[in-house]
Amino acid sequence: MDKRFIIFYFVAIISTNLIAEVASFSPLSKDFIEWRNRVVEHSACSIQQLPKLNLTTDASLNMTDDETVVFEGNGYIPPPFDKSHIKSMSNATRILRLTASSDEEPLPEKYDFRDYYKSSHVKNQGSHGTCWAHSAIGCLESYISKEENLLRDFSENHLVNRAGFVWGFDDGGNDDMATAYLARWEGPVAEESDPYLSKVNSTNQVPIRNVQQVVMIPSKSDYLDHDFIKKALLKFGTLSSAMYYNSAYYKSSTDAHYYHTTDTPEYSNHAILVVGWDDNFPSNSFKTVAPGNGAYIVKNSYGSSFGIDGYFYVSYYDDTLFFEGATAFIAPEPVNKLGRIYDYTPYGIVSSLGYKKSLALCGTMFTADDDDELAASSIYFLAPNISYTMSVYTNCSDNTNPESGKLAYSKSGISEYAGYETIYFDNTVNIVKGSRFSIVFSLDSPDYYYPIPVEQNVDGYLTNAVSASAQSFIRGGNNWWFSWTDLYNEYGDEGVDVCIKAFTKAKATETSEVRVPYEWLDQYPEIISAAAGDYEAAANSVAANGLYVYENYLVGLDPTAADSKFTADIVFTNDVPQILWEPRLNPKVGQRQGIRWYTVYGKKHLDDEAWEIVDRGHEDEYNFFKVGVELP
Repeated sequence: MDKRFIIFYFVAIISTNLIAEVASFSPLSKDFIEWRNRVVEHSACSIQQLPKLNLTTDASLNMTDDETVVFEGNGYIPPPFDKSHIKSMSNATRILRLTASSDEEPLPEKYDFRDYYKSSHVKNQGSHGTCWAHSAIGCLESYISKEENLLRDFSENHLVNRAGFVWGFDDGGNDDMATAYLARWEGPVAEESDPYLSKVNSTNQVPIRNVQQVVMIPSKSDYLDHDFIKKALLKFGTLSSAMYYNSAYYKSSTDAHYYHTTDTPEYSNHAILVVGWDDNFPSNSFKTVAPGNGAYIVKNSYGSSFGIDGYFYVSYYDDTLFFEGATAFIAPEPVNKLGRIYDYTPYGIVSSLGYKKSLALCGTMFTADDDDELAASSIYFLAPNISYTMSVYTNCSDNTNPESGKLAYSKSGISEYAGYETIYFDNTVNIVKGSRFSIVFSLDSPDYYYPIPVEQNVDGYLTNAVSASAQSFIRGGNNWWFSWTDLYNEYGDEGVDVCIKAFTKAKATETSEVRVPYEWLDQYPEIISAAAGDYEAAANSVAANGLYVYENYLVGLDPTAADSKFTADIVFTNDVPQILWEPRLNPKVGQRQGIRWYTVYGKKHLDDEAWEIVDRGHEDEYNFFKVGVELP
């Protein structure tokens, strides 16, 4: 064979491969398309122009939990990202490690979250399209109750107003929007700081927690394919999901809903919080007798007058509930566990990209705002069992190549769940102010060929995503001859960016506000109400009622320091170090009433495995403190 031909042949092959492969977007969810066709296109207007209710009327602002709600869903919007592929995984994959014990032990015939853990009070959305915020916030509140034995009351109002999708209060939403809000550290905030339907402007609020993981629960494949859902409920406590709700299918005498049709089912229009199940709930309890016994136990947001103190049952044979999956909002962390967040995707997952094969790479390049230490990164894994390698490059020299810097850190693993996940580094990575650094993920997804999560403008859903050059990159293979594609060059007019965030280490010189003592008292809304909202009086009532509250706060910096948010004196009782914070709550001269006592534990480094009791005289050895709080 002519050598010139061989050389030409290999040059042609290399040149072809150096041209970036063409990626494609995952298809939009069929429910979203149906919703958009019906609500936006058929109404001949944009979502921002749909009729709104007047939120400033006295009737709205004076709504009580006992008000009867006449409302037919319409507060839930199906997200454009299609999660239906997750249900096609094998059964073993879908329930991978949802619980360690339930794989060995038979599932109980009945489970009700309220039988085991504290449950926040039933809330009332009124005639407003905010069910999605109530279900997401309720799920987060329940997880904290289960894992920490603490009852929280977070603000749905803040989530709706700060979701960022340029929608009106009544336009609706979904779990993906709530995830984006939480993942960018916008919230959650306390209900007291932004009450529902208040005239308070939802700005300048400080989040109480940082949510670093959200799990996408797979869809059912048939009516009785729900063992994995039951295991998820046992694992996480409650699940935020959606259903088609219509009073025509609701039987008030038994507080039961069953929607079934021989035609194509309606898309879900109402978000709810699933708190358990009952295998023996009678099939004849529904308006139309169901094919068999069994129902999910659901917490609604229609006030305590609805159903059984705000709860009702949904048949296992319902055509919509869990057929589009569910969400578990978990792992809320102290607000100062991490420091700064680097992020181009405030609206979160909207679509995904892939190369019609299992392997795909994606990367995001940032400019360091300060001399700092990177401590973690996050991404959406769009299926369980995705093998990944995350790499950190510093001092990147080529704005067209996120791998053009020094490989400073790498970590590999397998995604346990589909969903939003934060990956913590074993060692921090130093970055220099003004320098470019990147986070690159290699994703091997054998069961799903669109594994790159992206934010993207989609007609009728999101219009204000903005991208720029030298930010987000993708490519189709690991070898050197595959070139990177700058998403801005390909999809700049669609605002496409890869959903990768970077986080820095919390600095020991930073403090977070320690809210004393409203956090504890929020566990006793009836006591706060009896005190007419006066927390000082409510605290005395707590003490008088003999209630005992224990809370942990993580405080960066020595709490005795003058520049700490709250000052404190460390004292010792029987050689046990304790701390007295200022301001004290309603202190009285000569009495201990109103004084809050703290037992101090310390860590030299925030990622140390165990907390140590601060030894007498050695408190200056610790950089971080966990403070056990006792009410007298």
